[in-house]
Amino acid sequence: MYWAEADEISGLTLEFDSGAMFHVPVDQRYEAWGVVGPGGYRVICMPGGGFAIWSARK
Repeated sequence: MYWAEADEISGLTLEFDSGAMFHVPVDQRYEAWGVVGPGGYRVICMPGGGFAIWSARK
């Protein structure tokens, strides 16, 4: 992956080394996307655009 950005208004955008882009907009009624990282770190885009964030496990 080359670049990633997430915000509470426009959603999640990923850009890959190949130049391909992937965008998931915020949804007013549903969780639009979720990302899980190392150790269980997790970010979920809640309905309406807010983020729920869980820390990585120790």
